[in-house]
Amino acid sequence: MAPAPAGASPARKRRSADEPPLVVTERATRGRPPREDADPEFVGDPIPADEARAKFPHRYHRQRRNGEGEEEEVKARCHYRAAQVEGIVYNLRDDVYVAAEEGKPHFIGRITELFEGTDHVKYFNCRWFFRSEDTVISTAKLVDDHSHDPKRVFLSDERNDNPLDCIVSKVKILQVDPKLDLEAKAQLAADNDLYYDMSYTVPYSTFENITNDINEISGISSDADSEVDTSVATATLLDLYSGCGGMSTGLCLGAALAGLKLETRWAVDFNSHACKSLKSNHPKTEVRNEKADDFLSLLKEWAVLCDQYVHDNNAEAPPSMDEEEEEGELEKDEYVVQKLTDICYGGIDRKSCIYFKVQWKGYGPEEDTWEPIENLSVQRLPFKNKGVCSRRPHAKSITTAW
Repeated sequence: MAPAPAGASPARKRRSADEPPLVVTERATRGRPPREDADPEFVGDPIPADEARAKFPHRYHRQRRNGEGEEEEVKARCHYRAAQVEGIVYNLRDDVYVAAEEGKPHFIGRITELFEGTDHVKYFNCRWFFRSEDTVISTAKLVDDHSHDPKRVFLSDERNDNPLDCIVSKVKILQVDPKLDLEAKAQLAADNDLYYDMSYTVPYSTFENITNDINEISGISSDADSEVDTSVATATLLDLYSGCGGMSTGLCLGAALAGLKLETRWAVDFNSHACKSLKSNHPKTEVRNEKADDFLSLLKEWAVLCDQYVHDNNAEAPPSMDEEEEEGELEKDEYVVQKLTDICYGGIDRKSCIYFKVQWKGYGPEEDTWEPIENLSVQRLPFKNKGVCSRRPHAKSITTAW
């Protein structure tokens, strides 16, 4: 399942009945201390460098650091096709049990990569299966005569890296046709430990039949091409009047079926309850509880600010902070701005203009205030630098130098 602190067990986490549904997607990573009697090692020669870089480009991609000319180290030194743990040889695409916290059931995953990291640690990348109790099914109220087959699991597209020592043993998992009836599935799975016929999409808490003609972008394909890199470009979506996110969720799922990775990056709705529900189900989405018209006005005004202060359109550069601080001590009712933490446009009982949320140096978050831009003399764009401000939250005029 998805990355989590060592020992986390999603099957054992529950939410109270009055809380909104939220699927816990945590999965152990580097699940336990190394075994004293284990000496995991790779088997055979490394995959040729050109082939490895073609199959796993995200492992070898370098990104520039903040310093000019400096580059980050690669994530992998080399890849392999097999590894040995406690005398057992494991190959790519083998299904395995992965160690969890003591007393908890082992996690279930499929090996998609075997590689030595730049830290010289031996890793495997695992694509996780979900038991029914690890999914949204665990929160559902079932009728008395209904139960879930304990041998049935669901394949997800959630992955993470773990040291080789976390592998416990192999597990036989069979893919069956979702169109078969329960009796036929049981017969096919009789000689296997587990079986799967559906995928589970974690971000949307949805299930889907697995067909061979759907690629891995949707997380519901077979693993015949699991070695191929799946780091495709992601298209982003802005959902206005989002409600709880039903329409954008459907668009993302439909896009996945068409071979496009689409994610809802922003969502805007005036209903606070809808925003809370959307955020619970999509924690990576930036959810804004405001009017859509105000949000669009914010985008327009922000573009004007960027043109004025960022894109080198200002004729004279602002003075440095050192120069400003050397001018003398703060005057009466003058306070130091620590940073600007948020931005919005208008709001209830507010003017139609940009507001910045100000964090004041020497004051706690309970003292943060929303200040209209017309009260600020902006000489340097916010969210980066400290500044000096005449802090009069209830006064008509505020002067600030950033």
